[in-house]
Amino acid sequence: MRNNDLDKLFALAGEAKREATWQGFADYLEQHGKGIRKKALVTLNRFIDDAVLWTFTERLRFSLWLLNALNNDALVQPLKERLVIPTLREWKDREPLQAEPYLWLGLLGIDQMFHIRRALELDPKCQRARAKLCEWVTGHISYNQHELPSFYIHDPRVDLLDLAEAEALCVGYEETDWAIWTLAEIKEQRELAEAWLRNHPRLGDFASH
Repeated sequence: MRNNDLDKLFALAGEAKREATWQGFADYLEQHGKGIRKKALVTLNRFIDDAVLWTFTERLRFSLWLLNALNNDALVQPLKERLVIPTLREWKDREPLQAEPYLWLGLLGIDQMFHIRRALELDPKCQRARAKLCEWVTGHISYNQHELPSFYIHDPRVDLLDLAEAEALCVGYEETDWAIWTLAEIKEQRELAEAWLRNHPRLGDFASH
């Protein structure tokens, strides 16, 4: 583990120590940072055993603190599966018109596009949902176009519709540099799709895998 990662880990442990009921998680972070992996996992599971019995409000406060403090990919599986995701699902059920639980579930990869799109329906200005959907569209189309000029995977007409949606989501995005870069990528992908259609105008003239 790099020094920068260790610093972040111990800083997070310091924050957790401020809450009496989070001490077990702080212990886990410190043990993990010191390389005591087996003991750390035992400590983590013991903490989760206690945490799942907290009130919904306590579980949600911890889960949101953790989600905002860590990269989603850094969430260890037991914590995510046993505590964070069940808490987010309960939040969604309790407040079905609140965008944030849908957003977090989507960002954690749970039925991703359904939850991201639902978050956008509930809050069209949700910047993280807009960004994630744009990334998904451009990533998917990048795959569809990666065999060009030999062949195009999927229907480029559908890709053009998806690119129009992604372009609309970029408008008004707060991070201007990100929007400029994404719009440039969308422009390039649109040109490739349109060029394929000019040279292959017949319906179904694309690969289906």
